[in-house]
This record gives sequence, structure tokens and C-alpha cells, in this order.
Amino acid sequence: MIVAYILVITNPTMEHRVYRALKKLKGIDESYALLGEYDIILKVHSNNYNDLAKFVIKKVRSIPGVIDTETLAGVDIM
Repeated sequence: MIVAYILVITNPTMEHRVYRALKKLKGIDESYALLGEYDIILKVHSNNYNDLAKFVIKKVRSIPGVIDTETLAGVDIM
């Protein structure tokens, strides 16, 4: 199981619309609006990296108003 954080940048003034659209997606564990370089952060779990990539590309990046994403995947180093 992979845990990942997806940082989202939106078009100016589109933050609320994008946030509401993201809240409707299945597979997001937590979501928060941010202040700073990124507008939204998502916490997701995925079975593998391919499923994670598909989720980001097909679901998150397809929402109108999303400009860019950065995905940070956690690994267990112990």
C-alpha cells in the first residue's frame, strides 16, 4: 500500500471550484486548502504506483482549473 500526498495548483479564483470537485472523487482520504505556493493538498492511498499515476492523471489533472500537480509518495525505509 502506497500513501501519497498530491499538491495541487489551480487557476486564480478557481480554488473553491476545484476543491469542491476534488471532494467528490473517491479515493481521497483527506483534503485541505493551503496558503502559499500550492492551493490544495490531498492524501491518498494506492495499491501501486501505476494506479497512483492513473488517479493523478485521469482524475485530478482532468478537473477544469487544475494547472499543475506534484505527487509525493511515501516509502517505508525501516
